[in-house]
Amino acid sequence: MTRPNRWVPLGLLAIALVTGAGLRLTDLERAPAGLDVDEAVSAWNAWCLAQTGRDQHGKPWPITDSVGFGQGTTTLYLYVLVPFYRAFGFTTITTRVPAAIGGILAIALLWYIGTRMFDAGVGVTAAILLCISPWHLQQSRWGHMANIFPLAVAALIASMVWAGLPLTRSNQPRMVRAALAGCIAALFLYGYYAIRLWVPLFLLGLLVFTWPEWLPFLKSRRGRIATAVYGGAAAIAAPLIVGTLRDPLLLRRAAVTWVWNPQDSFLTRAGKVLSRYPEHFGLDFLFRHGDPYPAMRPPPDYGVFLWFTLPLMIVGVAWIVAHFREVEARVLAALVVTYPCADLLNAHDGPHGLRSIPGIVALTLLAAVGAVSFVRYFSRASRGLAVSVAAMIAIVGTAEAIGFTRAYFQRLDESPVKFIAFAADLVDASKWMKPRLDRYDAIFITGNAISHPYIYTLVVLQYPPQRWLMDEKRFQEGPLPNGWFRYEQICLRYGKFHFIFPGADDGELELLRANGKADRLLLVVRPGELPTMSLPPPLRRIHDATGRETLWVIEAVM
Repeated sequence: MTRPNRWVPLGLLAIALVTGAGLRLTDLERAPAGLDVDEAVSAWNAWCLAQTGRDQHGKPWPITDSVGFGQGTTTLYLYVLVPFYRAFGFTTITTRVPAAIGGILAIALLWYIGTRMFDAGVGVTAAILLCISPWHLQQSRWGHMANIFPLAVAALIASMVWAGLPLTRSNQPRMVRAALAGCIAALFLYGYYAIRLWVPLFLLGLLVFTWPEWLPFLKSRRGRIATAVYGGAAAIAAPLIVGTLRDPLLLRRAAVTWVWNPQDSFLTRAGKVLSRYPEHFGLDFLFRHGDPYPAMRPPPDYGVFLWFTLPLMIVGVAWIVAHFREVEARVLAALVVTYPCADLLNAHDGPHGLRSIPGIVALTLLAAVGAVSFVRYFSRASRGLAVSVAAMIAIVGTAEAIGFTRAYFQRLDESPVKFIAFAADLVDASKWMKPRLDRYDAIFITGNAISHPYIYTLVVLQYPPQRWLMDEKRFQEGPLPNGWFRYEQICLRYGKFHFIFPGADDGELELLRANGKADRLLLVVRPGELPTMSLPPPLRRIHDATGRETLWVIEAVM
């Protein structure tokens, strides 16, 4: 098959980047509607840092992690958010824009990886596939601390290739680039906790798969120096790794989330860990349903990859087997084999859509290699046949991508479970409250089916961090009697805001009812949640996408 001139791949890359930017930056506040609790805590801590130089618990400029809800929150995304907040203000859109930009950069980096490791055809195909990837699109449109994980994976591999480390046959070690590549690896380790587990395991797997290339590389003086420089720069993160292993917050959380039970033997624990591995390559997760957790669940009838990529991945595996002597094939194999590693130790109902994020890069690159190999196989018989096969793949892929995009933007929030997962009703109520706060002596908000409602109010109301740090607050250590918040702190009060949980509240509502004063209260509760109280009709009734009432906003005088 005649190879295209260099302007064709660049033109297709430009289309992928523009399309990817449109898909990732359009309507960020609505799709998904509301806020996830973890993106809200990142937003609030970043806003506190931007305004006061302290996180929500008053710790100045935290490095390894912030306390968050009492279970720990990584800091890299917080510091990514700070300049956006200072430049453009504190909104849902500015919370999500950095993730979207990171997603666009990941598309460009995957093009670079595919081009340098294989050829221009693989590079541009990988960029296009990542552009329309359901998994990547979803993880580029909300402000969770894990959203820089795809960028971290792509940047780690791209920087190693750029530095001339032996990931390709044509490697020429560059000392300055090796130092920068090591710094990139160290920097991203301050991101999502799963990154800290996956990076060393991937590097170990890479060494196992490519040791025949590393041996002669290390025999050369430049190779030894480049490797030492890379390792020395990456060692910047050593205190982080040690701190993570000794962090009491993380150890407390891990103790109740391990996939094994405390009484299990070593062999039983190993069996439970390994049993989670195969399902990461199963049709149910990849193509049918994705992660069952509501915040990470794809639209109905979709997995994390589109069906047309399945045969491309199978061909990609066949290509790896046929070309296993080539270092590029073994690097790709190491990436695919190690992608689930950060998701094996903790319990979850199926593969975890965030801890498994390296699969976005690994399997997309695998599908790109398969697509190009498939087309080139037919090119041996006829150029026209190869063009027809490529056109067929493009047509089927485009049709399926359009269907997913419509489902994502039109149907994603129709599920009541999804609506609750992003607390869209409380976000709506908080927007309504914002200009009316001074009217009320006290505000009571339900914690029924809302995880940490206080964090949503702080973010949506754009509460002044200085005031938050001075407010009277009351926290309670979990778990609650119903088993919620096993390893987290529950906020029952800050300022005049009070939060009512099944099995826990600060008792202030009963005190106000009994104090003999005419206090003006605002109640944000589930329909019928306070049956023992005589309350006026709601001022506002909030509905989910199906029309079901989910919250009442009630004004009362007691």
